[in-house]
Amino acid sequence: MVIIFEGPDNVGKGTQIERVVKKFTELEIPTTVVHCSNFKLEETENKTERQQGISEAFYKRIMQLINLYNEKIDGKEQVLILDRSHLGETVYAPLYRKYSGNYVYKLEWDVKEPEKVLVLTLISDIDTLLKREDGKSFTTDVDKRKLELDAFVRAAKDTRFENSYMLNVADKSVDEVSGTIDAIIEEVFE
Repeated sequence: MVIIFEGPDNVGKGTQIERVVKKFTELEIPTTVVHCSNFKLEETENKTERQQGISEAFYKRIMQLINLYNEKIDGKEQVLILDRSHLGETVYAPLYRKYSGNYVYKLEWDVKEPEKVLVLTLISDIDTLLKREDGKSFTTDVDKRKLELDAFVRAAKDTRFENSYMLNVADKSVDEVSGTIDAIIEEVFE
């Protein structure tokens, strides 16, 4: 099974991923976490074209990895957790890299068993995201952060994966969010 956590910076993906990993570890289910961080190229004349080509190749490999983890190994279930995957490309590519990231929706068709993929998009209000700012975000510009948030909402709706849930974590405790995520995982995979 594959669980993809999406959402803007500072929404709490890392905290929730840690909790999900702990749960699967307690159940003795092998779990791997891959953080699909955005990589940057040095300034060159054809930087945008190179970035898009590298990104497309990277996300194609991610879809292959999803297929690998959807197979049982020695009859045992395994879990792959992706910390921001391909949907983030639809958000950040047009805002910061000057090309459309919509090609990732086509790549989703490469996944052989999409019903074994769960997408959890965490969203919050802009004030909460800005309060949690840790200096690692693409930007602290309020207008750009609002655009990011809107784009993640669109991406969650546009994904091919039918097991796609959007969770508004604003005004919810970490435990409340974890409880909701646990319930969704049980519903989808049990």
